[in-house]
Amino acid sequence: MKTLNDAVTCLLSFGSAEDGKGLKKLYKKAALLVHSDRAKAHGITYTMTDVNRAWELVSKSLEGALGLIEGSIVSRRNRAFSDSWMNDPLHEATVPSFYSVDTMAEKAWQIVDSGETGDFTWFNPSKHSTFIKDLNLEYRYYYGGDVLALYSLENAFKTGKQSTGYRICYDRNGDGHFMEAFSEILNELCNSQTPKGVWKWLESLDFVDGGQYQGVRAEVTIGTHTVRVYRDNVPGNKQFSPFDLDRVKPVAKIPKKWTVVHLRKILANGQFRSYKQDYYYTDDYSRDAADNYRKGYFSNPLESYSDILTCTSQRVWSREADGMIELHFGAHRNDGRSLIVDLNNRYPIVDMSDEEQEYLKGDIHFLKAS
Repeated sequence: MKTLNDAVTCLLSFGSAEDGKGLKKLYKKAALLVHSDRAKAHGITYTMTDVNRAWELVSKSLEGALGLIEGSIVSRRNRAFSDSWMNDPLHEATVPSFYSVDTMAEKAWQIVDSGETGDFTWFNPSKHSTFIKDLNLEYRYYYGGDVLALYSLENAFKTGKQSTGYRICYDRNGDGHFMEAFSEILNELCNSQTPKGVWKWLESLDFVDGGQYQGVRAEVTIGTHTVRVYRDNVPGNKQFSPFDLDRVKPVAKIPKKWTVVHLRKILANGQFRSYKQDYYYTDDYSRDAADNYRKGYFSNPLESYSDILTCTSQRVWSREADGMIELHFGAHRNDGRSLIVDLNNRYPIVDMSDEEQEYLKGDIHFLKAS
């Protein structure tokens, strides 16, 4: 009795079940009948040790066990998940997304036109990154941690170039709060309470190189608060910007061997269709089964592209079938994604309404040219 499948097979030898209560009843029934002549007459050779071990495995992963039983509430739900996945409009559509690049950016991040307005949201738990158009900056708030960061986007996507960034880190040795400290910085040290004012203050600081472990940093004390500011250099080819995607040139022809660089280019330009999550596994098998292993289509590939751009462990391999090239990739072996390459495809320049999404699923009849 080594696997969950073995355990389920053992209990189902004594009847049927479609939920947790049913499996528990089967265990009790098995415990009573396991040594009986009736069980032996039906070829059941399990011992009480086997039955106990089976229930131990099943009770620890009840959701996963039910997922293995045809007709159970979990298997029916998983089938509904599968049906909804197959019924996604992107399943039949040839466009990489139903949204334009601008809309995808607005859905994924906070986009602001000006970094000189006084109503800038510094602490936004729903969107950790804000892109500021006129200053060409990215602002990051690490929710739950005492860190704010501002990065120049001047060299975003550029190989061999670097961009400057600053991280403001709060020293928790005192009894204060990071928001209090940052409020005092805005009021006392910056010429305006705006991203532009903060950026100018950061550029004016005197930094000391603390070596490999302490980095280039400056220490600032204001009132009872102390913050450390670190200056970083970010490689341009690992930096995303929604304002300069035209710097990422599309793939011109099918390469002999697909690499992560090719993958990034086709994701940036929309040279694909049917981009989906095939599976994603964690150490919680029951939760994975309940979530149908995250299967589904990516409605916002741009957000996914920004993550892949900075990922250092991405792997890509290709498969050709029926004249189509499929790319399979993931950050690790438990992350499986795929898409179909179409070098002539691009993101739409206008958003598509729900009605148009539904229309794309049906037959399209073209008028004959006169």
